[in-house]
Order: sequence, then C-alpha cells, then structure tokens
Amino acid sequence: IMKTPTVSVIIPTYRRGHLLTFILEALTNQTSKDFEVLMIVKPSGDTTEEVIKEYSEKLAIKVVKQNQGYVVDALNLGLMHARGKILVFLDDDAVPLPDLISAYIMAYRTAGVGGVAGDVIPVTIKDNKLCQIKGASSEILEVNKKYYSENAFIWKLCNRPINGLDDYLFYLSKAGFVSFHFQVANRALSQPVNSLLAKGANMSILADAAKGFRFPDSWILGLTFEQYLGWYLWKKGYNVLFNSEIKAYHVHHGQSLSRNIKEAKKEA
Repeated sequence: IMKTPTVSVIIPTYRRGHLLTFILEALTNQTSKDFEVLMIVKPSGDTTEEVIKEYSEKLAIKVVKQNQGYVVDALNLGLMHARGKILVFLDDDAVPLPDLISAYIMAYRTAGVGGVAGDVIPVTIKDNKLCQIKGASSEILEVNKKYYSENAFIWKLCNRPINGLDDYLFYLSKAGFVSFHFQVANRALSQPVNSLLAKGANMSILADAAKGFRFPDSWILGLTFEQYLGWYLWKKGYNVLFNSEIKAYHVHHGQSLSRNIKEAKKEA
C-alpha cells in the first residue's frame, strides 16, 4: 500500500523544460522527504516530459495532463489530484530552498492555520547557476515608504480593509482591490504576520481547509488568485499567514503565469 504523503507539491508547467531541472533538483535536496510532486503539464513540445522522466527515479512524481485552459484550470487539476494533507504551490520558475517542505510542515502544527505563504527571492540564471539580483532581497517585502507617504490620502481612500483584515499584509479593500499593508510589511521581515497568502510562486494550504474549493472556470488569467483562495480560507475561520522564513527563488525571464498571455487575453 502506497503511503499517503504529508505534502503534495503542485507545479503547473508549460514551456518551461529548461527551468524544471533547477526546481526538481532542489526538491531532491529537501531536508524532508515526506512529499509527492504533482506536475500539471500542458504539452508544448519542449523538453518538459523528458526532464520529468529523468527525475521520476529520484522523486515521487505524478503527472497530470492539462488538455485545455490556463493557470487556474491547472490549479483546479492540482487540487483534484493531490493526496497530501498540506498542498504546496510552486510556479514552474520557482526554486525552493532546502528546508521549504519541512518549514511548511512545521507551520501547520499550530492549530487553526489554514494557509501559509512564503517569501520569494528574485534571481536570474548565469552560467547555469542561480544568481540573486543585486539589491533585491524579496519580491514581496520591498516596502516603498516614499510612495505610501506621497499618496497617503488616495491610498487610505481606496484601500480601507474589509472589517477583520485591518492587520493583514495582503488584504481585500472595501473598494474591491487587493491591497498591501506597508506597515505590516515591516513586521513581516522578522516574524509571521496575517496575510491573505502572498504569491503563488511559494504558498501552501491545508487540504481539509480547502475541501470542495474550485477556482471559477471563466477566470482565464488568474490575476490575484492567491488572495481569492486566502479570502476563502479566512471566511471559513482559518488563520492565513505569511512567513518570510519560508523561501523560494523566483527566476526572472520576462514571462508570466506559465502561459501565453497574448493568447489568453485574446480568449478573454
């Protein structure tokens, strides 16, 4: 009988065979081995399938073929097929640090936690190695205090949080925007804070907390899907957090959401 893993790592991928080696190699080096890898593959004719086959000897990998749709359709397939108690989402250009899986497992030992997001560190590839971008330590916690002070009135007018989300890093405003709390960001540098998750490149949810959840099928580009999912968990009464100690690198290469954006916009 195959043991049910504690963690399912869900990776939607499309045309990223050249980056998957970095991600899957990093997963083989995780300090915790109690996880499966769920690859949601939209065929593109590149080297994706070959790279996955190579690492199938080192990792517990399951491949789910995505025949149509875009990123939220891939995420729905991941939610449908994952077996773990904790579902970790990584982009196909996000490379986890060695303790990412164990850190997520630890985070859910606190009762009431339904979702946790980690930090994302921007990198480029040079000479087949990941190189951190100079002066950029986080894609999430780059606190622009000057912008906040110069536009304080407009910011307060359009970004007043929904009741109960006053102290959240990422939150929903009464005006209907996904907003970012600059003052909470300062605390987030050194301690976990409340947040409607953060970036899909590095985040997780408790499987039981999201049981029955599905992203709307008509949502083609999936913009701010992270906060939509975080809001769902929050409404169910779960604590949803951001923890800057749980880190993944994010490769910068000029593309977005693992999908052909021009094609998606045309369909939208």
